[in-house]
Amino acid sequence: MEPRRKIIILTPLGIIQVPDFRLQTFSGDLDLCGTDVADLGPLKSVSGNLDLSGLAKLTSLGQLESVDGYLNLRGTDVADLGPLKRVGGYLNLSGLAKLTSLGQLESVGGYLNLLGTGVADISTLKRVGGYIFIRMSQEYIVPANFDSHQFREQLNTE
Repeated sequence: MEPRRKIIILTPLGIIQVPDFRLQTFSGDLDLCGTDVADLGPLKSVSGNLDLSGLAKLTSLGQLESVDGYLNLRGTDVADLGPLKRVGGYLNLSGLAKLTSLGQLESVGGYLNLLGTGVADISTLKRVGGYIFIRMSQEYIVPANFDSHQFREQLNTE
């Protein structure tokens, strides 16, 4: 078995720059913190955890479809999760004022945390393995047809 890789790119002083991300798959944990990455480009899957924190220039998750571990997305300008369909672990979305949609997301293996986002519709979700925590901001609008009991029943069926 190939050992699990872990990449951490920290640039508190901007010493390491990652202007163009060209991976299609990544085996292991991928932490991009404080870099100049604006888009994950052709990256489709991460077999470990994905941490995207403090990426001021990040506006898109590119072609990302799945993360086997957790996905931590904080403090970016991402407005939509795009083609992302599955997160195997927890999904933490916080400090994402421009995020208005979960895109095509269908499954979260762990908990779902929406904190400080503009997401108003979570109807694409078919399964959440843990709790759902949503802290509503003034901009948050609950859809008129939102039924938490019905949604809970839908989440519990596969």
